[in-house]
Amino acid sequence: MKKRLISLLLMLSTLFLTSCAQTAVLPIARDIANIQLMRTMALDRGKDGTVKVTVSGDVRPGGEGGSPQPPIILKQEGATVFGAALHIQTYGEGYVSFGHISQCILSAEAASYPNAVADLLDFVVRDFETRISTDFYVTEEESAAKIVTETASENQSTTQRLESLRRDFGLESNGWPVTVREFLLDMSDNGCGLVPVLKLEKNDDGTTIVSSQMAWFQESRFWETLTPAQSREAAILEEKMESGAVELRLRDGTTVGLRLTGERCEWEPVWQGDRLTGLNIRVHLTADLAEEQGKADFYRSEVMDETEQRFNGVIEGQMRELLHLSQKEGADFLHIRRRLAVQCPSKHRILEENWDEWFPALDIRLTVASEIQRSYDIARVYEEEAQ
Repeated sequence: MKKRLISLLLMLSTLFLTSCAQTAVLPIARDIANIQLMRTMALDRGKDGTVKVTVSGDVRPGGEGGSPQPPIILKQEGATVFGAALHIQTYGEGYVSFGHISQCILSAEAASYPNAVADLLDFVVRDFETRISTDFYVTEEESAAKIVTETASENQSTTQRLESLRRDFGLESNGWPVTVREFLLDMSDNGCGLVPVLKLEKNDDGTTIVSSQMAWFQESRFWETLTPAQSREAAILEEKMESGAVELRLRDGTTVGLRLTGERCEWEPVWQGDRLTGLNIRVHLTADLAEEQGKADFYRSEVMDETEQRFNGVIEGQMRELLHLSQKEGADFLHIRRRLAVQCPSKHRILEENWDEWFPALDIRLTVASEIQRSYDIARVYEEEAQ
């Protein structure tokens, strides 16, 4: 499995090292006016083990001042992704190009059988049009095709919504964007990888796409979905957090809203000779006091101390749950071994040889510290001026 994933990653790097005379693998020049550009690809499982492929383009402009038209959506089913994609060509008004596909959505059902991910992504890696920089998503509750068909309209395409979602990941930091390349690199490292989960949500304007969780893949197939809190803690430990919100209640009943602003993680392995026996993880967070509802006086040090302690306790508890899940399942989806191997190059080989045995029983000691800054309190300024 690992060898196959590595070979997929190397495919593109070797593809263009061939002789100039071997041009059969290169795309054929076509008239741009006769090309339909697809932007999003969805992969589902069909009947009897077949693959359903759904592709979608952008919103089409209306001709001569006309109203915009919904994006073109094409679907086909085949024994392989390639076969279904080739069949799609017979239904397009022009040449259907996959060269601008920037998102690939995979349903959990399609990825639930052994070796599913390597099989389904093989086309994305090998085809000369598709790119391994394509963003990769999984959907658990709906089919991948439904994500595309339910959100396309004359005002917005699925592609536009996913591009917006990619930009907004940092607002809550319950996940982060993952490309096909990044995912396959993680899978080739230890057979585990994290991918953002897409869901459909109804609102006043119709149906939109949201994402607040990460799912992990193991043994080249879909395994389980993390909770939103676990996904946020994974973002912190991976140092991919940009922002986020944590709400707390103090002893006097005051409700506090904190805006996460930064994180720093330190990983200290504990060795006994050539055996890894423990791991100390120290997490330092910074946050701003975004809102408070109650009577607590945040200009008093004891109130700030209580807020920081409660904040540390919430984050530490959720991180412990995440790390325990990873150890219990024997799934190093945070790629701790890779991180330690970079820190201790001389231990790289012994870590790789013994990690599966050591990791489930590893004594992980976690400490979380934080520094909370008060935001500018204009009400307090007015009170001081009045006095």
